[in-house]
Order: sequence, then C-alpha cells, then structure tokens
Amino acid sequence: MSNCTDDQRFMSHVMEATIRVGLLASLAAWCFMIVRPLIVPIVWGIIMAVASYPGYARLQRTSGGRQSLAASVFAPVTLVVR
Repeated sequence: MSNCTDDQRFMSHVMEATIRVGLLASLAAWCFMIVRPLIVPIVWGIIMAVASYPGYARLQRTSGGRQSLAASVFAPVTLVVR
C-alpha cells in the first residue's frame, strides 16, 4: 500500500512540475510577443549609441571631464543632427 502512495506522490510532483514549466514557457512566449515590435528600434538605438560615443567622449574631454555639461550639450546637438 505504501508503494501506491509513493507513486501517487511522485505523479503529483511530476504534474506540478509540468504545469509550472508550461506556465513559465507561456509567460516567456507572451513576453516575447510584447517585446517583438521593439527589437529593431532597440538594436538601432544600440548601434547609434555605440557609433556616437567617441564624439561624446571627445566633448567630455573638451569640457574638462564634466559629464553633465557634455551630456547637456551632446543630447540636443545629436537630436538636431539626426
């Protein structure tokens, strides 16, 4: 009789794990569906940030290492140029 109870307990754990994995996969798929339209703009943003960093670094050196001033000047100039 204890063997039957052990089997039932094992099956209960297997079913619970299966349900959890299924819910996790469903949540991951849903999150991907939400983020999918944003992937291309995010990649382009990364490309533009990496490409414009040398200009920002040069402006920061020119401004005496002041990050706030360099960012305050660089952001509007970048928006106007692009």
